[in-house]
Amino acid sequence: MDDKEKQLEQKKKEFIEMLGKRNVFFNLPNETKDDMIRRVIRIVPTKTSIYRTSRGLGSVCNKVKQAAKAEVYSCLFEQIKSIFNKSDLTQESYKKWFEDTCEELTKRFNNKISSSCDVAASRCLTLGHAQKWISMAMKYFYCSDLIDFNFDYCYCPIDNIIKEKALEKQSESGKPENLKGLVKPTSWSKIERIEDLRDIYSDIDAIIKQNNLNCTQLEFDVLNWQ
Repeated sequence: MDDKEKQLEQKKKEFIEMLGKRNVFFNLPNETKDDMIRRVIRIVPTKTSIYRTSRGLGSVCNKVKQAAKAEVYSCLFEQIKSIFNKSDLTQESYKKWFEDTCEELTKRFNNKISSSCDVAASRCLTLGHAQKWISMAMKYFYCSDLIDFNFDYCYCPIDNIIKEKALEKQSESGKPENLKGLVKPTSWSKIERIEDLRDIYSDIDAIIKQNNLNCTQLEFDVLNWQ
């Protein structure tokens, strides 16, 4: 095991220990793979997308809000289950699955809210929320070592911390930036165009390559997690 692998294993261990302190555990007795997927996708949004989005809606249309949340939970469960069962996965097919899932989650949640509520929603689910929900779930599965899947294809969960870390790496290298997505002022939670997500992922790939970091996007997140 080389130094990077040792560091990754240590970081994964620290991440799982942190989750344990928050009463999030893996490999529960009699828990099936489907059970774990359902549980993880409900754990992640408590600090990211659905929690913040639904909180932003306040008390408006509470029944509709709960129905919208239930629909996207169900949608993401089916989507993650399908990708875990895909035997001929490639980077390109994962990218398509990822982008389609981001768009489907936002469409379902927002359509449910806008079509059923008389009062305009102050905050809705954005692609920025969706990408973090999906990628954080993948990070949980990756760090738990309980799912047999090629996590090399997975993307970084984009938030302010990872954007800062990526820009720090680029600054330390002294190489020309030539960045398109990371330097945009738009908050990660307000990203609404797939093209903007693609630019950020392209920037992270370039930073990893230019700085000879020898890691995947998801590994970059784990290694830089604090």
